[in-house]
Amino acid sequence: MQGNLLRAEIAAQGLSQREVAERAKISRSAFSAKINGQRPFDTEEAVRVCEVLGISDNQKKCDIFLTRVPQ
Repeated sequence: MQGNLLRAEIAAQGLSQREVAERAKISRSAFSAKINGQRPFDTEEAVRVCEVLGISDNQKKCDIFLTRVPQ
């Protein structure tokens, strides 16, 4: 589940999931569902999350939002 990579990045930035959700203008419940793999991030949401986290490297973006990691 790609949420693991996103969780790791959020932790590395010293932010909470709540802070990222609020800054990215995604409801906390929707963000939770998305990070847990229950719903996908749409393109605009992924862009906003990357902006919040300061991720500009395209490979890192792909790793976080497109790569499936076994559970």
